Amino acid sequence: MNKWYRLGKKYSNFFEGLREVNEFLRKNGMNFESYSFDDFSEENYDFLCKYIDVYPEVENYEYDRAGRRYMFEWGFLAIPKYNQRKAKMQFAKSGGTARGNAITNRVTIPTSWVKSLGITEEDRNVIIKLIDNKIVIEKGK
Repeated sequence: MNKWYRLGKKYSNFFEGLREVNEFLRKNGMNFESYSFDDFSEENYDFLCKYIDVYPEVENYEYDRAGRRYMFEWGFLAIPKYNQRKAKMQFAKSGGTARGNAITNRVTIPTSWVKSLGITEEDRNVIIKLIDNKIVIEKGK
C-alpha cells in the first residue's frame, strides 16, 4: 500500500470515525465534498503527518482524481476497530398485552453485520447473551 493508505491507518488511532476525521479536515481547510474530485496535496500530507507526529514518507507516484483522499479513507477504514459503532438505544412503550409501564428496548444493527452473521429474513433466529456487561448476539440454531 502507499503512504496515504498508511497515514489513514495511523489516523484511525486518533479519531473515532470517518465523520470525526472529516470534520477535522474541514476545520483545517481540507473541505472535500464526497461527490467532488478534490484531492489532498503534498502540503496537506506534511500537515497531517506533523499533526499526529509521524515522519513523512517519500513516494514517487502520480495520483489521479482524488486518489490520495481515496487511499487515506481506505486506510482509515481498514482497521478492525471499525467493527464498532455508536448507537442510541430506543425506548418505547410496549403494546398489546404488556402490563403497566412495560418498555421495549431496541438498537439498530448495521445490515453488513447481520449479513456477515448469515442472518436473513427467512432465518432470523439469534441468541442474545449478557457476558461481563457486554451484549453478545450470535446466529441462532
